[in-house]
Amino acid sequence: MFKAVTDVEDTGYAGWIRDVINDAAGFASVAFSQTGPEWEGVADADLFIAGISLKQQDKLERLKELVRKHPNLTLVLAASDTEDILDAWKVESAAFLRGKRNPARLASVVRDVQARVDEQKGHKLQMTWKNVLRFIPMEQIVSIEKDLRKTNVCLADGEVCTSYMRMDDVLEQLDENFIRIHFSCIINRRYLQEVRRDCVILRDGRHLPVSRTYARNLAPLMKDAS
Repeated sequence: MFKAVTDVEDTGYAGWIRDVINDAAGFASVAFSQTGPEWEGVADADLFIAGISLKQQDKLERLKELVRKHPNLTLVLAASDTEDILDAWKVESAAFLRGKRNPARLASVVRDVQARVDEQKGHKLQMTWKNVLRFIPMEQIVSIEKDLRKTNVCLADGEVCTSYMRMDDVLEQLDENFIRIHFSCIINRRYLQEVRRDCVILRDGRHLPVSRTYARNLAPLMKDAS
C-alpha cells in the first residue's frame, strides 16, 4: 500500500485526482486523503499533489522546504492556468497538472511511486529450486500456481520459477497485495485487470478461475469495482 495526499480544495478536482490515482493503481492498495493548509499527514505520504496559485508565493517556498526535508516524497503540482504552471518551475516536482488535462501524466507518476514503494519495502519471496536459493521481489510476481507437486511462480517479464514449496508456505511469505483465488492459485492484485464472479483477468490477458471456497477473498474488490 502507498499513501497519497492532496491539498487541492476543490472537491471535484480532488475527486478527479483520486479517481486517476485509483485507476492507475489498479487493484493495488492506495490510501488517499485530502489535507488542509497545515498539510497534516503529508510528511508520512509517498505522493503529495499540491495545488498552486500565483496568489500563494509563500507556498512555493514551503514546497521547496518540504522536498528538501522529505526526499522520498514524490511531489506533483496542480494548477488552474498556464501562468501558475510556469511559476511552478521554481519547485522540483515529478509532474505538473493543468486542471483535468493529461491524466496519463499523473497515472505515470503513480506507477513510478508504486514501484519505488515496493522496492523500498524490499519484500521478497524466498524459494529453492534444484538446490539454488532465489529471492524474488514481490512486485515482479504476477501469479503463483500449483501444478501437481510443483509450484510455478510467474513473473511480469514472462519467466516462470519453479519450486516444490507448499502453497500455504508460500502464502505466509507474501504481502497484502496477494490473494488466493483457488486451492492451486494465488494472484498479485497489482496485475489484476478485471474481477468476475467465476474468474479474474490479469493484465497479461490470462483468465484464471476462482473457486467458490476462495471467492470471498475477492468480495471486497468486487464491491469497490461496483
